[in-house]
Amino acid sequence: MEPQLIEQLVNVNLLSSYYMTKLVLPNMIKKKKGLILYTSSGVTSLKSCPLYTIYGSVKDAICSFANSLSVELKEYNIQVQCHVPLFIVTKLSKIKNPGIFVPTSDIYAKCAIQKMREVIFDIVTLEFLKIVKSKIVLKNLKSYGDTIIITGCTDGIGKSLTYSLINQNVNLLLISRNESELKNMKRDLLEKNKNYKGTIEYITFDYNANDFNTYKIIEAKIRSMDIGILINNVGVSYPYPLV
Repeated sequence: MEPQLIEQLVNVNLLSSYYMTKLVLPNMIKKKKGLILYTSSGVTSLKSCPLYTIYGSVKDAICSFANSLSVELKEYNIQVQCHVPLFIVTKLSKIKNPGIFVPTSDIYAKCAIQKMREVIFDIVTLEFLKIVKSKIVLKNLKSYGDTIIITGCTDGIGKSLTYSLINQNVNLLLISRNESELKNMKRDLLEKNKNYKGTIEYITFDYNANDFNTYKIIEAKIRSMDIGILINNVGVSYPYPLV
């Protein structure tokens, strides 16, 4: 495998999530609320994934990072979720046709947003024994903050999430490396959602960078924003299909 591909897999799939989290976390901790979502991969559920070793490793690292971070941030009322989609019809997966166990990205996005809205509270009742039950409450995503950041938003799951989240009437900050696609996407979103009351902004940025200093452009943009949710969706895979 070419060293450039290995570096790209690590930078885009792993380091980007670390760095984006570093940008939004201080303000979330300060206001004691927020939601951070990481998109992993179903390859992490396989015992082994020959020929996809690096990709599987970095996606597994994301799960581990999210699990530990959720414990650290619990006292600050910050929700951390790691979604692990299996096979989905996207350009990244190279799967073209949906099936019973292979949804489209639009169907997956609706399920993901439903999961994002779920907040689990522990209810303790004292009878003969202490019993801890869980109650799931659906939360308005806007209650986390005014703006949602979505990385890797112009294709696949990220695109479907964006088109679904606009119905929540929150401000959207879209980040992708292709400026023309971002412009077209913003125009299309506004044309199809005339009653949308939020704002849509975008940043052109290539996540294939391993230097945190390159993220200063994003830091400057979000400094005055009330970021409520960060969706780390950007990702790259190998140039050949898994299945």
